[in-house]
Amino acid sequence: MEGILKNKIMNNRVIADGRQLPFSITETLSENGGLIIGVVHLEKIGLLIFLFCFLVGCNQTVTVSISEKPDAEEALRLDTKADIFQWDGSIYQTIIDWVDELELTVNEQIGEIQFNATKAEDFKDGAANLLPIGAQIFTTNEGNGILIVKYKNEVKYYLALTEG
Repeated sequence: MEGILKNKIMNNRVIADGRQLPFSITETLSENGGLIIGVVHLEKIGLLIFLFCFLVGCNQTVTVSISEKPDAEEALRLDTKADIFQWDGSIYQTIIDWVDELELTVNEQIGEIQFNATKAEDFKDGAANLLPIGAQIFTTNEGNGILIVKYKNEVKYYLALTEG
């Protein structure tokens, strides 16, 4: 068999009918001195290299973050002295410099503070941590995520905290 293969092997390439076939021959000696001939298909090697690179490249960790509106717990965790209230499922916060500098006009009253909440888990629509019960909540003519709260002789602007 060795003589037949050598007649068809030129520089470790298999030649049949004058054409080079798409695989190579590797020869090694076994421990007992016998010749071991291995046929390695080049298409399979290419495919294996491609799959290896693809799998290694796809082994990256992808983290997907889903952002939600902050709740009272998050607002108070970021600022333990935050003046907040909840309305229509959103948390509103005051003492935000750029909001306080705006010139806003009152549109219509949409409600009032109904509960005082001392813990974040006690918040629900109409609850506030520092505003008094009965403080009136108004929309603005500018309609930009800011509500105006009036109580006694005080007026405050509250910005809706958004996803971040």
